[in-house]
Amino acid sequence: MRVRFRRAPPPTMRWVMPLIALVLLIIRHAVHNAKGNDAISLRSSKDEMVPVYELPPTFSIEPSHLTPIDPSTLIPKGSYSIDLVHRKGHLHTGHVLYVMDAA
Repeated sequence: MRVRFRRAPPPTMRWVMPLIALVLLIIRHAVHNAKGNDAISLRSSKDEMVPVYELPPTFSIEPSHLTPIDPSTLIPKGSYSIDLVHRKGHLHTGHVLYVMDAA
């Protein structure tokens, strides 16, 4: 039985695969950093601005976290990035999404 060894690719072909991988990484990076794409903006929410509120003086104590409050009673205090709002603990409105398994 004769053993055949696989030949090494020609020297000019050795750089093709790394070049293709580099181009694909650059394209992926450009797509993920694109502005204005809805699918991407859901993933990167640091630039998303949300309205910040203050409780009216009628509240004697601050309600516990996620307590439902009538939004019409809140006093607007401007808009800030969602990242800053969460880090500083400012009062803001939001939505809750429940995902349930139907199986």
